[in-house]
Amino acid sequence: MVPSVDFLCEQILEEEGVYGYVSKIVGVDLGLIPLEEDVLSLECDVLRPSLLDQDSVPHVEHVVSVLHQLQAMYGPIPHIVGKGASAKMVFDSLMAGTHATDKRVSTPGQITRLILLSRDIDLVTPLCTQLTYAGLIDETFSSDASFVDIPGSQEDGGELRGSRVILNSNDKLFQEVRDMNFATLPSVLNQQARSLSEGLDVSQHTGNLKQLAQFVSKLGTMTHYKERLATHTSICSNIAGIASSDAFHQRIQHEQNILCGRDEEEAFAYIESSIVRGAVMLRVLRLMCLASLTQNGLKAKWYDQLRRSFLHTYGFEHISTLINLERIGLFKKRDEGRNAFNALRKSLSLINEKVDDRAPDDMAYVYSGYAPLSVRLLQHTMKTGWAKAEDVLSLLPGPTINYDISGNPSDRARMLASNSGVTLIFFLEGVTQAEIAALRFLRKSVGKGAGLDFIVATSKIVTGDTLMASAGAERK
Repeated sequence: MVPSVDFLCEQILEEEGVYGYVSKIVGVDLGLIPLEEDVLSLECDVLRPSLLDQDSVPHVEHVVSVLHQLQAMYGPIPHIVGKGASAKMVFDSLMAGTHATDKRVSTPGQITRLILLSRDIDLVTPLCTQLTYAGLIDETFSSDASFVDIPGSQEDGGELRGSRVILNSNDKLFQEVRDMNFATLPSVLNQQARSLSEGLDVSQHTGNLKQLAQFVSKLGTMTHYKERLATHTSICSNIAGIASSDAFHQRIQHEQNILCGRDEEEAFAYIESSIVRGAVMLRVLRLMCLASLTQNGLKAKWYDQLRRSFLHTYGFEHISTLINLERIGLFKKRDEGRNAFNALRKSLSLINEKVDDRAPDDMAYVYSGYAPLSVRLLQHTMKTGWAKAEDVLSLLPGPTINYDISGNPSDRARMLASNSGVTLIFFLEGVTQAEIAALRFLRKSVGKGAGLDFIVATSKIVTGDTLMASAGAERK
């Protein structure tokens, strides 16, 4: 199913030899699909065309249509801010389709603020390895729209069977642990198992008939919880087999060094040795691009050497992937200009190596020391107001949006006046689970006390592998 029928649909049907058997093709626009209580997704894979051809963003009309539907149901959105090329396209199209009378409406709807963010304003974050439970599930397994494929185990020569599970807030255990740093998860699950074991101990609940009746009434719920606990223990064990390895810890350590801007030569040596070892191609590309983005490009000799080694190891058929990555700006030779990420790292305090992953006081716990740039930007603008954050916004690519329904720019006073409503944050080309976890942390630590509430909307949940695949790379 696709939101609308275009030439590509007809071309694919013709190539498959079935076009002549189809009497009518109708598009099915499902709109925003609720993946969680606070996460809505278009479930459209638009990252590749959006990044490679920024003059033609295929999902703009779809996003605008959805926003018009939301305003029809919940009232006009009085404040719209945003950053990035595709965000500006969506805003312009949204305004062009809004009637003049709608623009003069003085009573705001239930959605009091819309934030539009292009993925290209923060390509660093998805390149990093997510360290929350939900994030590592996406990094480790095949997942799609809350469905996760868990590999099975083969015992006694039997058939290898995997399973497909749904992970969302209907699973209360998952809701409780999804945003935790994975390092804390084993102890939490152990504690849950002990509590459940005590609860299922019938000898503690049979002192009289009333206690026995209460125990029986809870037995169904406890049995279901036991099944979910077994599922998450299995998932956790699968992930732990990878996350506890020396190779994984080395990778995380070098990612942290790259993000902090230290030990450049050591990071380069690690990336080159990963290539020589024939590590998973997508993960190698992520490291190459992360180093390039954070250093404003690689030194010419490093760029040439990594490019040559990569093609020798993984095959010259992947030269188009490297060309695409260079077109996007992910992998390139060093520019002489200012290092924007270095400036953002300081002004937004992106690095917090002292954060406690087990009892976090900062959103940086989702990457064990790195706060997602996109979410830290939102936190910064909550304090300063969008209009007064130009020093930071100017470091990011693309135009800035700052619109108020009255015709005046949004400011801090207006934002505070609308705290009783909902802020819709729209990540136009995808968002990671770790960014969602950081937003939930922000809502708990700042938003709740200020009366703010966030809902995340996106085209699709993405990972660094998704980003690399958008440039034509395949897992190898």
